[in-house]
Amino acid sequence: MPENKEMKKTEETNQATVQNTLNKEQFMKTGTKKPEKNTGMPVYLMAMLVLLGLLIGFGANILFFPQSENPNTITPDLNVNDTEYRTVPITMVYANDCIACRKTNTIEELFIIRQIPYKITEVEINSEEGKALQQQFNLKTLPTALIDAEKIKFYPSTKTNFDGVFKIQNNRYIAPELNLNENTYYPSYYIEKPVEFCNSEKPTIVQFDDYYSNESINAKNTFYDFMNDFNQIVDFKFSFAQLVSRDENAIIGNLFLTCAGEQNKYAELEQKITGIYCNNPFKGDEEIITIPEIMGCRTLSEHYGTPLSQFELDVALGRTSIDANSFITCIEKKDVLLNNAENTAKDLGLTKIPPGGIFLIDCEETTSLTNLKKDFCNKHPEIEACSNEGTEQ
Repeated sequence: MPENKEMKKTEETNQATVQNTLNKEQFMKTGTKKPEKNTGMPVYLMAMLVLLGLLIGFGANILFFPQSENPNTITPDLNVNDTEYRTVPITMVYANDCIACRKTNTIEELFIIRQIPYKITEVEINSEEGKALQQQFNLKTLPTALIDAEKIKFYPSTKTNFDGVFKIQNNRYIAPELNLNENTYYPSYYIEKPVEFCNSEKPTIVQFDDYYSNESINAKNTFYDFMNDFNQIVDFKFSFAQLVSRDENAIIGNLFLTCAGEQNKYAELEQKITGIYCNNPFKGDEEIITIPEIMGCRTLSEHYGTPLSQFELDVALGRTSIDANSFITCIEKKDVLLNNAENTAKDLGLTKIPPGGIFLIDCEETTSLTNLKKDFCNKHPEIEACSNEGTEQ
């Protein structure tokens, strides 16, 4: 009947409408919702900050970066797992002969930062035990920490760091002063002198630095304060630390200072070079170094940030009393000088150069520019220029 057909068609249409409605509701529930308004930090900015944090963390010194240690990584030989059992024994060998040195080194600070329990035994190098340890471990510099390698296994992150940095011998890590602290430089004492620098009867000071580093330029005032008092009685030498100078002029400038030191003329040439480098081009005289020019070298000089040319270096050299023939013979050994400077820094364990450089006094102990006068006068109280210095006993 027509009526039944019409009713049947209407029923099928209603069912289809209901099904479409259900399908739409199901899609809305399972599909992607419209994002709610974000009132917080944009996602891209959060990602940038996370990336920046990772980069900063990566750049930090791997030894000093605090890392969580899992004391249960290994199974103890004994059925004991307390703090006392996991305490790391450290033998710290030091030298009373080094007035400026500490009886410990920055490896102890690492243990404190990482909250690793430790126990230190101090041994003076000239004692019977100290001499035995020096021979057993072939110690070169002091203070040096001898760290129990078995107990470090309780702290796998630190063990991994130590394996990549320190030599291990007789089941102990040999950890000299690496100056891990970013804010302070701690002196080291050399048991055997690097005598190639100390062939003069006068007290000797070797500066390890890069002339063109910003820190070196900014520290000139303090350096000249010392030079003015001690230049006539001290044999100054220079060794290129190769920090930032990579172009030809910068390298040659540093090597000029090295060759000047071979004639005991380092201080003389250094001041002539600085006279040009920090000169005020408007009302300055290149042959006269003034305190305002030194202090304002960054802003007053047109040279700042650009190494002197070969011609300008030759001009500075011509203003000194340096023997030209001997100097030319020296500077022609450029590759040898560079190689020697690099190897010397490695042999002496100079892992960090503080502002103004590292200063090796009498081939025995190092110090920073900040403490140069004090430490030098503690070693040479007989020098008249030291009489007004408050030396430490």
